[in-house]
Amino acid sequence: MRAPLSWIRDFTPVDAPVDQIVAALNQLGLEVEAVDAPGDEVGGVVVAEVLDVVSHPNADKLTLVEVDHGDGHTRVVCGATNVVTGMRVPYAPAGATLPGGFKLERRKIRGETSDGMLCSAKELGLGDDHAGILALDGSAPLGTDVREVLGLDDVVFDLSITPNRPDAMCIVGVARELAAHFGLPRRRSPRPIRAPTNGPRCRSRCPTAVPAMSGGSRRSRSAHRPSGCSSGSSRPACGRSTTSSMRPTT
Repeated sequence: MRAPLSWIRDFTPVDAPVDQIVAALNQLGLEVEAVDAPGDEVGGVVVAEVLDVVSHPNADKLTLVEVDHGDGHTRVVCGATNVVTGMRVPYAPAGATLPGGFKLERRKIRGETSDGMLCSAKELGLGDDHAGILALDGSAPLGTDVREVLGLDDVVFDLSITPNRPDAMCIVGVARELAAHFGLPRRRSPRPIRAPTNGPRCRSRCPTAVPAMSGGSRRSRSAHRPSGCSSGSSRPACGRSTTSSMRPTT
């Protein structure tokens, strides 16, 4: 089981050094097989805003995109079709690094200079979506490291949970164990659970109402489910789901 530290902190404010958390988990019987830092291979990629998109003069399927990356303006050649003016995107300038040991360079593409590139979710290691450029939150400050925006500046514990510890086979269970070990408070849920307001409702047979069981129709649940790591989504939940070896819904 893979447990991101940021996710554990949603349920208990553990701030001990990583090596102490590893020692605690091993002492608690939750063996740590590996510790991963998924954003280590992403370097120099920042938030940029698209200022203008024009057709490439020498290629029908390419565009020239002018971006503001916080320290000035530059232009890149792009093949994605979802890039529009005003969009905030991950910009990898010359010298930036991406997963797989890929280092960006300034180069000419069909006669036009591209000062780096705009990144899709796949190029940042956030899944298999390579259909378009990843759209970032419109409020993300220009020039900010995308690892911070996307939650990639995280540590993930790869845990070996034995069959006799089903209580620890979830993030809440791991957080509970660490809270007890370090004498920390524990939160039941980082955010309230709300049922959809549209569509037919089902009623729980429990004598006491349970919010998590007050769901709507299948259609309404689908309409309210979190978006995944698609070209139109960039929430830190995407990074958490991917680093936890779970496939986000789209």
